[in-house]
Amino acid sequence: MKSLSDVADQGLNPAVDRYVIRAVARALDVLLAVATAPTDLDLSSLSRRVHLHPATVFRMVQTLKARRFLAENGDGTYRIDVRAFEVGSSFLRGASLWRSASDIAEHLAELTGETANIGIRDSDDVLYIAIARGQQEIGVLSVAGGRHPLHCAALGKVLLAHVPWAEASTILASGGPRAHTKNTITSISRWRDELVRVRRQGYALDDEERIVGVKCVAAPIRDHTGEVIAAISASAPAFRLVGEHFDETLRHTCRVADETSTRLGYAPSSATGILAAGR
Repeated sequence: MKSLSDVADQGLNPAVDRYVIRAVARALDVLLAVATAPTDLDLSSLSRRVHLHPATVFRMVQTLKARRFLAENGDGTYRIDVRAFEVGSSFLRGASLWRSASDIAEHLAELTGETANIGIRDSDDVLYIAIARGQQEIGVLSVAGGRHPLHCAALGKVLLAHVPWAEASTILASGGPRAHTKNTITSISRWRDELVRVRRQGYALDDEERIVGVKCVAAPIRDHTGEVIAAISASAPAFRLVGEHFDETLRHTCRVADETSTRLGYAPSSATGILAAGR
């Protein structure tokens, strides 16, 4: 039976192998060996598993420990540490949501008759990963892959409301929130109150803050850890998003967000506690 290192050294694609850094490949073999072992491994067992000299494995383990991909137990064995978990979780939540985002947006658009959007945070912007047109066209051109500033979109409010205030205030203060309409919030103190309100009520409202005549409601999408990884919204002309239709649109948006979060493994008891006001 070939070892992990044998497979890495043998290679699967000669056209690609010439670019492979062997030391990196072997360090990844060590990480994979720890991750797939039925029990935590000591240095000797780990060396045998990857067919490398203990001195070589020791240096790789120390590097992986320094980067918090591995941790050492009190008995000298090694286990996976938090950074490896974060990498795996990033793939899990990203792949799952991106794969189904279009279908989720289509579902909300069908329920509300309005334009549905799903966005994630990308630096200081909302990046739209899915947009579905409702039966009643909003008349505003947006496309998947487009982006808007966090501070003037309901999606952005949701995403900002679920990061620590120190981080959110830094984003908002960078260059200062620019007014797109007379309703755009540009005061940092007002923004703090707004984000606390969004956290408390569980949704955000764009009240003609980016485009005059257009309103939007948005709700958070959470992963299995309780972290808000995206937001979903419904947009409509301001004259239409009122009264009973507003209530129905908000209800559908929050329900679809909750259903999506549940499919991603979220349960209320799994929340991480980042949501505390002022953090």
